Amino acid sequence: SPESSDLQLEWKATVQQPGALGLVVSLQQVIRLAPEEVPGETLRSILLSLSARIQTLERSFDLGSARQKRLRREFHDLISVGLEVKTARSEMLEETHRKMLSTLNWTKTRIGKLEVALEQYEQGGDDASSNE
Repeated sequence: SPESSDLQLEWKATVQQPGALGLVVSLQQVIRLAPEEVPGETLRSILLSLSARIQTLERSFDLGSARQKRLRREFHDLISVGLEVKTARSEMLEETHRKMLSTLNWTKTRIGKLEVALEQYEQGGDDASSNE
């Protein structure tokens, strides 16, 4: 009868994931075994089930590891692109500053020449034509 069975299967496993996070997964299971008509039949069934589950977990882990590697590469690529953008922005700002300063200096020089020409014109016009 099931009540008289003291058989049980207990298993534990600890898996530590490599990497910066260092996740540790601990698994524990206790299975109470009913009396069997064929000794070991339940144990074989449980072991097959556990083996299938372990294979599934290993595939899932492998997929996760591959995804982690891909994401790490993408992250480094994004950092590289970010640095390129930052450098290009800095160069653009320097070039814009240089061009604006050049335009400002040209405008100031032009205004100065126009002021001189205006003063000469206001003083008699003849002086303006003699300076050209």
